[in-house]
Amino acid sequence: MNIISRIRQDFRKSYQSIKLPQVEETFDIYFSRFFGYYFAVLAKRMSLTPNQVSLSSLFFGLIAGVLFYFQENFTLMMTACFLITLAGLLDSADGQLARMTGQSSEFGRKVDALIDILVFSAAYLGGLFYFFHHGYGWWIVPLAVGAGYFHSIKSAVYEFYKTEFIYYLNEGKGCHRVSYIEEVMANPPKKGIGLKIMHYMEIDYIQKQAMFQGRKRAVREQFEQWALGKESAKFKDKYNKIQTSILTWWALVGGTNVHRTALMVCSLFGRMDIYFFFSISITVFLIPIAIWQNSLDRRLIEEMK
Repeated sequence: MNIISRIRQDFRKSYQSIKLPQVEETFDIYFSRFFGYYFAVLAKRMSLTPNQVSLSSLFFGLIAGVLFYFQENFTLMMTACFLITLAGLLDSADGQLARMTGQSSEFGRKVDALIDILVFSAAYLGGLFYFFHHGYGWWIVPLAVGAGYFHSIKSAVYEFYKTEFIYYLNEGKGCHRVSYIEEVMANPPKKGIGLKIMHYMEIDYIQKQAMFQGRKRAVREQFEQWALGKESAKFKDKYNKIQTSILTWWALVGGTNVHRTALMVCSLFGRMDIYFFFSISITVFLIPIAIWQNSLDRRLIEEMK
């Protein structure tokens, strides 16, 4: 088998490891998932667990965050960009490994989300400390905090619609539904500081989704009833046709790839402060996309009825 045939074969395998191709960004399909597949295969041969791969992603991501402090050093910025990209590949690999080995779990999903938050937080702090220590003054602090906060909002909304899509099209099989806030608050962990921190972070995440995603609870309940009921096939077909295109726009505003790429490009020029402005400014696009999303939801309801 020549190298081209082997690459095509591996790409098919990596594609098959994807939970639902419709929700994947093009960059992820051809880069993150493809190269993540090799890391997943290697981890499987080394008998590593998905959580261990997740922790390795966190390790490289935190080192990258420290290096983002050195905005004036191009070599260290290149190293930081490489490491945060590697962290992203390992973040993809842990889910692929979980599906390969049948180890997918709700806890693993929460750990994965927490690590993503920690890696970006480390990068934000690295850039913030650089500009603060180099005479930018206190104004850089609210700018960086605001950028991180709005980033978390966009990410939460994108993840909401991505998760909803997977849940409805798979009829709830092997997929989790986005929890309602009272469901999360009703089941706090009884012990373990780490679990309690994860619990409070999940509450904050769910609250942001509830505040900014725009899909009413009555609509979600109606969609779930159709997805899991007798009209499942009809609903899945219509949901797929009507809702797929807007996922690209949610990804452009709230996807990890867009933010990571913008962060790396700005940092290579020693200007992560520009990235802070970027993260805040694109938040306004949530409004027209949410309006469009509501119109698609109404269209779907009308066609189902």
